Amino acid sequence: MARLPLWAYVRADHAWAYRDHVTIQELAAEPLIVLTSAHGTRRILDHAVQNADASYDIVLECDTPHVAQAMAASGHGVAVVSDDPRFDLHPLLILDSTGEPLQIHLHAAWDAGHYALRSIEAFAAGLSRFCVERYGPQVAARL
Repeated sequence: MARLPLWAYVRADHAWAYRDHVTIQELAAEPLIVLTSAHGTRRILDHAVQNADASYDIVLECDTPHVAQAMAASGHGVAVVSDDPRFDLHPLLILDSTGEPLQIHLHAAWDAGHYALRSIEAFAAGLSRFCVERYGPQVAARL
């Protein structure tokens, strides 16, 4: 349905607050606030760090992106999530070791025989359109 970026969120007083992106190597050197490994964003981050032959220090591990951002806003580290910014945090695209942005891919699947097939299809198409309208054509899914 869409390919949404992973963001590194920093406070306005962070040295990166004027930038629009950060490399995975730079990010790995910071104290990070991450989601648990049950979240796709965490698995993408872990994979990118491993591919960069790096490691990182977790200062906090959270179950929800809102809490991760709140902790970053409180000065505990850099939050890595795919959510929109909150708490006046500054978002930075995270670039992998090849210079490509880290992304999470949103998928939709349903039973073709489901009684609400048309409604589900319309909802999925609408959500995909919303993502493109909200974040731009670069998030459009490659079919």
